[in-house]
Amino acid sequence: MDLSPQHSAGPQDLKTFNYLLVASQILGAAAIVLSAVWTDKFLGGLGWYSSQDQQFNYHPLFMVLGMVLFYGESILVYRVLRKEPKFRLKLVHAVLHGVALVLTLVGLIAVFLSKQGRYTHLYSLHSWLGLGTCIAFFLQCTSFTRIVQYVISFLIFMFPGASPRRREKFLALHTFFGLLLFAFAVGSCIVGINEKVSL
Repeated sequence: MDLSPQHSAGPQDLKTFNYLLVASQILGAAAIVLSAVWTDKFLGGLGWYSSQDQQFNYHPLFMVLGMVLFYGESILVYRVLRKEPKFRLKLVHAVLHGVALVLTLVGLIAVFLSKQGRYTHLYSLHSWLGLGTCIAFFLQCTSFTRIVQYVISFLIFMFPGASPRRREKFLALHTFFGLLLFAFAVGSCIVGINEKVSL
């Protein structure tokens, strides 16, 4: 099912897309609610200064919020709001990415601070997979070696000066790596939750 702007989607394609969209929103909301309930009821709640365990609990909640919910929503913007003006879509996409970036940073800070002096950092598959995904996400957000790619993304997509051919090539890379990173983010969350449950 190709719903790219060049493809004129038939009624069946749009119907299928709408079902998948609703399912993704329900699953996203469920992920947040379940993460919040899990951290509150089973892990002892949130508290930045209360205890290191409660400080840690910001990590799973904020990583799911940032790397799954907001990152996922930023990917969907171009399909859900495809009739909106292009500049508005780019702006919403950038803002959602920014929110995902901030939430992810808070989640990372929480895990590093909560383990300070108690545990070794970066000892598990989840920690390496998650850190690699976050670094790649920060590079993708700010773009490929991403201070450079951020400037390139900003210039190519926000201003009309870049050639259509250059935009098309860059967009293909940006889209591919964005989707790949989203898959890694979801995988990292699953591995992390499994790891925490099995402790």
